[in-house]
Amino acid sequence: MPVSHVRSKRVTLTDVARESGVSIITASRVFDSKWDDRVRPATRTKVLEAAERLGYHGTNALARALQGNRTNIIALVTGSFSGYHYQEVTTLFIHELQAVGKQVLVFEVSPTNDLASIYAQVHQYCVDAIIILAPATSAQNMDTFLDTSIPLLVYGRDVKGTNLSVICCDEYAAAQNAASVLLQNGHRTFGIISGNRNASTANSRIDGFSDAIRSGGGEILRLIDGDYTYTSGSDCMRELLGCCRPDVVYCAEDTIAMGAMDVARQEFHLRVPDDISVMGFDNTPIARLGSYSLSSVAYPIEKMVRSSIDAIEKLIEKSYPDWSVRRA
Repeated sequence: MPVSHVRSKRVTLTDVARESGVSIITASRVFDSKWDDRVRPATRTKVLEAAERLGYHGTNALARALQGNRTNIIALVTGSFSGYHYQEVTTLFIHELQAVGKQVLVFEVSPTNDLASIYAQVHQYCVDAIIILAPATSAQNMDTFLDTSIPLLVYGRDVKGTNLSVICCDEYAAAQNAASVLLQNGHRTFGIISGNRNASTANSRIDGFSDAIRSGGGEILRLIDGDYTYTSGSDCMRELLGCCRPDVVYCAEDTIAMGAMDVARQEFHLRVPDDISVMGFDNTPIARLGSYSLSSVAYPIEKMVRSSIDAIEKLIEKSYPDWSVRRA
């Protein structure tokens, strides 16, 4: 039986220098783009051939970064049970940050927990910046991060009364626009299923919609507080249709709306949208599948994520202009 040979240790630049018969300084210059035109071709070839024989692939990226006090690591803090929309947002952040040479550490926290529970973990990794997604925040749990010296951006939520950098949409106005469209199409009675009211985004989505319905002459038959899950949407729709029959059921998030739609069709034998209309929020890919084709309020998430990354890069450069001293 053939025996696999596994290297007992990581190959270092010192190993390459010894193998090629040059000094470690000369070997390091071969892998430094600033010295591309100042190393003799024969020496470069000798070092690169030695590196190939040993399986050396260049200086460790994190070690290089730490020499300049910059790690290129971004902490992305997201909430649990935040629905398909923030799964899509998280994935897009990872892809876009990696495209500009950043690495991402993802931390998950419940919106009802204090962000202090992950504050120490974030600092252990010497991250260059922190992006906190809206489902990880509530009105009460941002205090821990307000005094951090690390560049910080909040995505999807306007944190009032602070000087934090924020990228968000006006969800109150978006919900008002959704209500206006429904009223203009002749709908008059409404049921509402909210998300978790401890999460920051739920209130503006519900308040904007409710205010516009009332001011436009519509009637809200029932408002039920749910959570950002398919099961919650199903349970709340079952409760709602058990007591009233609105023209429209407006849900604070698409996952909720999908659960609500399935209960309406499968348990109450209602046709959507002929017998009852269902509207969601976020316009997630799964809600656009043919079996749902859900009417939903859409976010410009590609624009928002790219704007967030542009803002973070500016904050990093402003905080660490020469990288000679890392702020504690």
